[in-house]
Amino acid sequence: MISARIAIADFWSCDRNEVVFGANITSLTFAFSRAIGREIQLGDEIIVTKLDHDANVAPSYAL
Repeated sequence: MISARIAIADFWSCDRNEVVFGANITSLTFAFSRAIGREIQLGDEIIVTKLDHDANVAPSYAL
């Protein structure tokens, strides 16, 4: 798995610690939304567009 993270990090020009693999984007997005849900404050905004896939938008409505 480490070699895959290194290859993706090289492709995206980022650090391998910034690469995450998961079951699918929906599961990863929901996990991310739960993580930031503990930190978000009244008045904070989450910006999405009509171009975003529902998997990237729907978790925001649960916050």
